[in-house]
Amino acid sequence: MKSIASTKNMTREEWLALRRQGLGGSDAAAILGLNPFASPFSVYMDKVGLAPEKDESEAMWLGNQLEDAIAKRFETETGMKVQKRNSILQHPEHIWMLANVDRWVVGKKAGLEIKTTNMLNRTHFDSGDVPSYFHAQCLHYMAVTGADEWYLAVAVLGRSFHIFRIERNEAEIAALVAAEKRFWEENVMKQVPPPPDGSESDGNLMKALYPKEHGDNLLVPLFGAEEKLERIQTLDAQIKSLEREEESLKQAIQKEIGDADGGKAQGYTVWWRSQSRTSLDSKKLQKEQPDIFDRYARTSSFRKFEIKKEIREREAA
Repeated sequence: MKSIASTKNMTREEWLALRRQGLGGSDAAAILGLNPFASPFSVYMDKVGLAPEKDESEAMWLGNQLEDAIAKRFETETGMKVQKRNSILQHPEHIWMLANVDRWVVGKKAGLEIKTTNMLNRTHFDSGDVPSYFHAQCLHYMAVTGADEWYLAVAVLGRSFHIFRIERNEAEIAALVAAEKRFWEENVMKQVPPPPDGSESDGNLMKALYPKEHGDNLLVPLFGAEEKLERIQTLDAQIKSLEREEESLKQAIQKEIGDADGGKAQGYTVWWRSQSRTSLDSKKLQKEQPDIFDRYARTSSFRKFEIKKEIREREAA
């Protein structure tokens, strides 16, 4: 491995700019379609400089603040010592493979990745489950550094602390390197974006990239997209049909429960209980107290995606 830059006094802006020169550990799982928070399309848009800058989230800020404490906890639990590398590392052969590792384990050919998550994470860490996107990130770091193993320290905030050891697997690393190579050379270098994958990440990216329309009924040619539009309408009809079926099944169970609190079935407990919710009657408030309404009302805007199928004259006849 080779160090190409020191991160000791590097600003966040400088760090983000350097990251765009290659693929980092957090990109690995996204390229493989394993990251619930990113996608191949979002990684591509970031690398070619077309994605809007992301503000540091509360979770990211908290994770950075707790990193030293979790590293010390790892040392206490394992008896191993770790140290910061404070540098951007580069694969000796594949120069587009970069790594900014959390810690290096002293006296071993190994590194440490530090993660924080909350109690809403459904991963069964107690059973030894390692999320696939964590695993892919550690494989990427082993590929760049040549490490024999990588440790993963996960703090489930307010609940538990877990340590995992991931051994080097040449077959998995070779597959990952091949996928990253293909993505970098065929997509990023040739500026051929992969298609959006329907993820929440790509949905948010679309909203950030195109927050407003032109405003004068400008229409772009979509000829050639007819199959996609037809498929969207077919899926929409299927979803509505499935939702209707779901509601029908719920109503059948509700009829069985009647005025009881719920019911029992083999392997299931069903509750149907009352809940209360307080909401504001905005129309009444606007009518009776317009000054108060105007002071506290907040208007949000969004772009509504709508398909209208044109009826041809022959079809209408």
